[in-house]
Amino acid sequence: MIINDRASVWADCEKRGEAEVRAQVDAGTYGMVSTLPREWLHEKAEERRIKRETEQQEVAQRAVAAAEASARAAEAAANAARKSERWTMYLVIAALLSIVVQYVFR
Repeated sequence: MIINDRASVWADCEKRGEAEVRAQVDAGTYGMVSTLPREWLHEKAEERRIKRETEQQEVAQRAVAAAEASARAAEAAANAARKSERWTMYLVIAALLSIVVQYVFR
């Protein structure tokens, strides 16, 4: 591996994987020129962080969408309850009128 060539270091690190590169950096295998492998490790960690944040944002967006749908359903249920209440009131008035009519025409 040519340590000074960033592309070859990146390719070698990709081939070896994070665990092996981390072990070699920690063991000092790269010596004084370990900045490129360290930079590669840092980029991999940053990619994981960005991916994790993106996933968390997607979960939060789905939660917000679910909450909005729930709010719409609750609003629809409240409207239906209001309509039901109104019709119940009309039925009570009709029942009272029928009692009055029955009492008057007896």
